[in-house]
Parts: sequence; structure tokens; C-alpha cells
Amino acid sequence: MINLIFDLDNTLYFRETAFVNAIQDVFPDVENQDISTLFEHFEHFSAVYFEHHERKLIDFATMRRLRIQATLRSCDIDISSEDAAIWQQSYKQNQYALSLTDDVVAILEWCKAEQIPIGIITNGNTAHQTQKIKNLNLERWFESHLIVISESFGVAKPNRAIFDYMHSKLPDNPTYYIGDDYEKDIVGAHEAGWHSIWLTQKQPSQCPLPDFRVTNHHDLFELLKTLK
Repeated sequence: MINLIFDLDNTLYFRETAFVNAIQDVFPDVENQDISTLFEHFEHFSAVYFEHHERKLIDFATMRRLRIQATLRSCDIDISSEDAAIWQQSYKQNQYALSLTDDVVAILEWCKAEQIPIGIITNGNTAHQTQKIKNLNLERWFESHLIVISESFGVAKPNRAIFDYMHSKLPDNPTYYIGDDYEKDIVGAHEAGWHSIWLTQKQPSQCPLPDFRVTNHHDLFELLKTLK
């Protein structure tokens, strides 16, 4: 038997769809070829300003404003604080409208049928992450005590403490962490003594290497069935 712990954003669901929809809703003049790279910039600046927020240098609203302003500025587009707020509202609404893919549902149903302990460790604002979990109906599969949100816990991935806290709640099985972010998810899991599965299109080139790499949920499911 194994334990499976998941990241939330870009792992159980992909937020790129919500990002692109919000860009098209609020900034329709942004050309399609720009959108293909904008999300990568958005992910980068989200990580940068989230760290600033974790260090209490900026508040949550400022973090959200700065990340989209910096993202668009990377493509020589300047937006006001008001436009940033309008975009954030559209982005949030698009995130809350997303649903799980059939493959993710199949994975979670399989875990339930096989009685595999599963949990979530996610960085972010408690209210925001909790609302996403509710809208994705993840409480159908995940017990509340096995959902750990960084703001509520007090530290964020890759800090080992958040992994150790989750591990204290799990049976004594080999534990695999599944996530998309190399530093937060793969390095964090490695330093906690867990196995790791990197969900990404990127080729691993850094150490520590993940135990496994998959590019989509279908391949993830096929891998998990071999690990049970």
C-alpha cells in the first residue's frame, strides 16, 4: 500500500485555462501568440510575489495585482491597478468555474476503491484554496484533516515542516507527492524523505531528480497503478 499526496493548482486541475479565459475576457487585444507565453510569465511572477507575501512584505491583494501587472509588462503592456483588479475578478470566476478532468476523477475513484490514503498540500490563501477545493468537489474524495493549506498551517512548501505535518497523519506506507513545481513540490518532497512524481512537460535536468515524471493525467494514472 502507498500514500498519495497531491498538489492542487496545476496538478489536480490546470489553471492555465482560467488564465487564458480571463485574459481574453478583460484584455481581448492581447494577441494569441502572446498568450502562449504569458502564462509562463504569470507562473513565474506568481511564485515571486507569493514568496514576498509569505515573508509579509506585501498583502494578498497586492500580490495578485503585482503578478498580473508584471506579467503583462513582460510583453510591453502596462495596466492600471483598477484593470488588474478587474482581471483578478475574472480570473477568480474562471477558476471557480473549472471542473476536474475525467482522468483525475478516474484516479480519485481508483484511490477510493483501493483504499489508498490520499491528501492535499497546497500553498496559498486559506479562503481562496478552500473555495477551489469546494467548487471542484474534492471533499468527495479527500478527508478534511488530510487537506493542508499553507496559510492555515503557517509555512509553505518547500518547507519540510508542512510535509512532516502531513506525514504524521498518514499510515506507515511509502508516500508519493505529486506536483508540478520543481522547487516547491519535488525538492520539498525529496527533503522530507518522500518519493516524488513530477507532472510537467519539462525534462528533468536538476538534482534531485524526481522518482518519476509524467506529462498528463492519463499517464499519471497508468503509473500509479504500477506503484500500488
